[in-house]
Amino acid sequence: MVRLARWLLMANAAMIGFSLAGTASRLFAPGPDWDYATIASVMAIANITAAALASLLLLARSQGWASAVALLALCTVIAGGLEYLSTITGFPFGPYQYTGALGPLLLGRVPLLIPIAWFMMMYPALQMGHLLRLDPVRMGLFAGAMLTAWDLALDPAMTTGFAAWTWEHSGWYYDIPPQNFPAWFATAWVIGTVHAAWGPRWRADRSRLPALLFALQFLFAGILAALSARPGALVAGLAGLGSIALVVRGRLRRIGGAAAAGAPG
Repeated sequence: MVRLARWLLMANAAMIGFSLAGTASRLFAPGPDWDYATIASVMAIANITAAALASLLLLARSQGWASAVALLALCTVIAGGLEYLSTITGFPFGPYQYTGALGPLLLGRVPLLIPIAWFMMMYPALQMGHLLRLDPVRMGLFAGAMLTAWDLALDPAMTTGFAAWTWEHSGWYYDIPPQNFPAWFATAWVIGTVHAAWGPRWRADRSRLPALLFALQFLFAGILAALSARPGALVAGLAGLGSIALVVRGRLRRIGGAAAAGAPG
């Protein structure tokens, strides 16, 4: 499973490179007379599918299928349910509608790939959180911070050009309603906390592939936003990750200090 996950990540990286190169080339010269909206849609669907399959295989390989199914179910019920609610009522993320660029819509409102995309990024966040030996509540906080940093880049990238969704009310940050980001944080916090507290016991996993997956998806969103004349989104996302890195550094120092203190003399 790990070998297949590696191949999926390689394909994922190639798709991201192709998409960014295509977007960049159109900034300097008009391209062939192709249906770019369809190409962008196909590449977005393929990107999420490949990365999510890699997450599924890596999680199942390291923690078992029960853990993978539990996380996917939480992302479907909690994140998918709240996204569906928000497209109807505007709560909690704000009022928005999906365009159909991400494939078939569940009950005509939320793409089937959306809960899968949450799962795709929740697993790397949880894996890194477990490496930091966090309790369930702090695990949720860590996951919430990681996914919110990603969304600072993702949302501006996905709501311009060949937009995947559109906001009905604008905000000061690239026309995104301000409640969107606290809602993202809270949603990931709940999913991470529940999975850590009541999911199958997590086994030691020091693979670097989940972090690579997270980095690929973050950079894709951030660079795409920058190429779409929204460079502040990349800066904001990097600032968010940088702030998390400072906290992580302190946590690793405490873990190292505790290990040294407990070592035999």
